[in-house]
Amino acid sequence: MIDKIMALTSVFLIMLICASAEDEVFCDSLPMQITEWTYNFTVPKFDPSVGTLTGVDIGIILNLTQRFKVANNGGSNVQIDSSTNSSLLLAVPDNSLLKANASLALKKELEPFEGTTEFSGSSEVNQNDSSSGVVTYPYFNTSDFVAVALGETVQLKGMTNTKPRVSISGGTSTEVQTLADARVCVSYHYDPKSSTSGGRQ
Repeated sequence: MIDKIMALTSVFLIMLICASAEDEVFCDSLPMQITEWTYNFTVPKFDPSVGTLTGVDIGIILNLTQRFKVANNGGSNVQIDSSTNSSLLLAVPDNSLLKANASLALKKELEPFEGTTEFSGSSEVNQNDSSSGVVTYPYFNTSDFVAVALGETVQLKGMTNTKPRVSISGGTSTEVQTLADARVCVSYHYDPKSSTSGGRQ
């Protein structure tokens, strides 16, 4: 009987803890632009007046886009083999680096020059490709994200590193532009203060 009571008590406590847990999410974004860029993602620190911070997750979304235009200028077929690997490195308060990756690849054969260059025929390619990398990391030094003063923020420095590789077997007119945008979100998991403790409701 005692075991049953203890088991029921444990279930009740777990339900109580789950019911009282709260989350706040803050995000900062950088619009699409040519890589390589550096940007300070800025989010508010956790306000301890609302409760006790129990966990922090940092989410990163990296969106990679490539505008690829190639026209075969010669009289024989041309092989295109292209790959682009991009990373967003995010510096966090404990001096570690978090990473999100995105990549693109293109393989195509172009027929001989058709007489005009309009980037639309069988001797040309004109396309936009995109891919995304989405990752979430737990951050264990939660005190780094707790505000000491009202309105305090934390800056997370992001840096893109892009490595393109393009192999073309013949003479072409080529235009390649690689762009990336990113979004960083910090999720605060906390136990709220009860109304009797003077916390915010």
